[in-house]
Amino acid sequence: AGGSQSVSLTLTETIKGKIKVTVVNASSKAAISGAKVKLTYAGNEQLATLTTDSAGKAQFNISRDVEYTATASADGYALGTATGLRIGATDYNINLLRCTPSTCGSLRVQVADQDGNPVQNATVALYDAKTNSAIGTYSTRATDINGIAKFPQVSTGRYYAFAFKEG
Repeated sequence: AGGSQSVSLTLTETIKGKIKVTVVNASSKAAISGAKVKLTYAGNEQLATLTTDSAGKAQFNISRDVEYTATASADGYALGTATGLRIGATDYNINLLRCTPSTCGSLRVQVADQDGNPVQNATVALYDAKTNSAIGTYSTRATDINGIAKFPQVSTGRYYAFAFKEG
């Protein structure tokens, strides 16, 4: 009684395979280096976010053999998504379209309280109305002093926003 004992634990997760993604310009098929690729599963559970290399490639180590979704973003491009990704030798391509005034733009969401006053530091999530799912790469944005959250490079489409503030 009264003694102490040190115990070392090592937790490991077995890597079952890899998912390989290449991000390219939809028009020229040129690789896009420096793109962010977010891998999710089971709805919107984030596994990891990686940055593509000079060949436009990102490689994820996978421990669960389930379907994944990859969402890619890069400066000057609309978001791109690949769904149904599985462990294997397949190299999945995500084609990104260059942003133009007709293909994408900045989306602003204004949050106000019941009296119409702007709400600063509210958390805003953007959802795609077509798929009823969160827009992966955007995660969430906080509102500024004017109650505005800005989402850049949003593809043309229909969206809805969910906002909340704790406290």
